[in-house]
Amino acid sequence: MPRPVAWSLAPLLLSLGLPALADTCALQPDLAQATRTAFEQVQAGLDGQDEELPTDVSPAIATAVEAHKDAITRALDARLACSGADLDADALQQEMARELMPAQPAPEGEETSVSPYAVARHDEPGLPPMVVVQAATSIPCGGDILLLGYAREGDRWVRTLEWRSPPLKELSDAYGDFYQYVRLAGGQFVIAHGTPWCTSRWSRLAVDVVQPRNGETAQRTLHHLQQGYVRDETEPRLKARPDGFELRAEVGSLDADRMTRTGIYRYRLDGDALQRIQPAASNGRGFVDEWLMVDDALAGDWSAPEQRQQNLTAREQLKAQRAEPGITLLYGPVRACKDAGRFQVEIQLYDSKKDLHDLAYAYATILQRPDGFTLMTLGDNEDTRCNGPDLMAGQ
Repeated sequence: MPRPVAWSLAPLLLSLGLPALADTCALQPDLAQATRTAFEQVQAGLDGQDEELPTDVSPAIATAVEAHKDAITRALDARLACSGADLDADALQQEMARELMPAQPAPEGEETSVSPYAVARHDEPGLPPMVVVQAATSIPCGGDILLLGYAREGDRWVRTLEWRSPPLKELSDAYGDFYQYVRLAGGQFVIAHGTPWCTSRWSRLAVDVVQPRNGETAQRTLHHLQQGYVRDETEPRLKARPDGFELRAEVGSLDADRMTRTGIYRYRLDGDALQRIQPAASNGRGFVDEWLMVDDALAGDWSAPEQRQQNLTAREQLKAQRAEPGITLLYGPVRACKDAGRFQVEIQLYDSKKDLHDLAYAYATILQRPDGFTLMTLGDNEDTRCNGPDLMAGQ
């Protein structure tokens, strides 16, 4: 059966060998013991599995995972409630690794597993201090990660953020594979996570914009986004921006030969309103690929205003052609045009029922802008003024 994996938790994971700073508070022994026991129950369930590469999570393991997350939360609530304003995140992380994990010496010749806990302190200007804890529970082929945030209210640290998966039925219900968060200037948290899986590198990620509890106002999920991504190629990267956030990940392409590309998902957050903005891809070919996949509203926004409806109509026709049995889409050359900043992307439609060289063609012309591209035209006719060399040859 798959063994528990080592964790790489953002935003930090510190060496357990560093000396912990003195603290007047400590994890309560009974709550720490309950957490260790819950951890052992999860491990016992995993060890008892018969299936080597499962897709489902048994009810017993799901119950044990929930109990482990509950135990961690209770232990931390009590620990943070008595901690002073100068709480040291590094020392707390070391204490959690020492007190909440059963003693498990590594087998001879093997390294000690990495701690499943990561603690970070946030003291951004204009925002109340927060201590954020990530805690991973092992499941087959991955982990399920719990995020807890504690803000300073009066003279106490109080839990104002809790982000966790629902009770697991399948591996894909877990919040793991990769797990990153950022705190925005308005105090919102953007939390991105992947989906653990045993048998495929193709999976789905989710991004949630969460407003922590503020006084009597409960925690709110402002936005939930989902996107397919490709695991094990490139680690997704989430970063905060002055007006929102951006996530970059390896994603699927319509091109049957290339299969994947870098996807860019940049969003502007204005109050509670979220708007996707450009760039949407790292090059013109990737932009056309993304433009063909987004919804009509966004495809229209990214089109030249005078060609909006014509482009959307041509897009539907192209998508209908591609959906026919035996049709494969490929991207051909990308050529510069006579007009500065204008390029043409060739789209090839191969019909498996015809000769290899009997292709149907479409052409997308795009205009490069400082922040991305505009789809100028989409149609069957090649613009002969776009006759420069193939800028994407071999890529």
